[in-house]
Amino acid sequence: MRVLPDWNRLAAINQLVRPFLNQDVRRAALNVLEGLGAAGGQYEGMLQAALSALRSGTNQNPAALASLPLRFGRDPRRLEFLKDELRTPAGRR
Repeated sequence: MRVLPDWNRLAAINQLVRPFLNQDVRRAALNVLEGLGAAGGQYEGMLQAALSALRSGTNQNPAALASLPLRFGRDPRRLEFLKDELRTPAGRR
């Protein structure tokens, strides 16, 4: 699991966020996911564009929101965005 991010960050995140029945494997996956930290480089622009489109309402596709964890893992800005979404009444979105 530890070598997945060296291979491809997006593919690694996509695999690491999946449910694992074995708790030891799940714990290892979460540790690697946590260690990835915030998106940087080319992924920074992708994250900013995705969050901007969702905030502005330009992208109202529910799949775009649902795919954030698969694309950006535990990036703190993604987590904060999702917390804000949960706090915002549906009529104000």
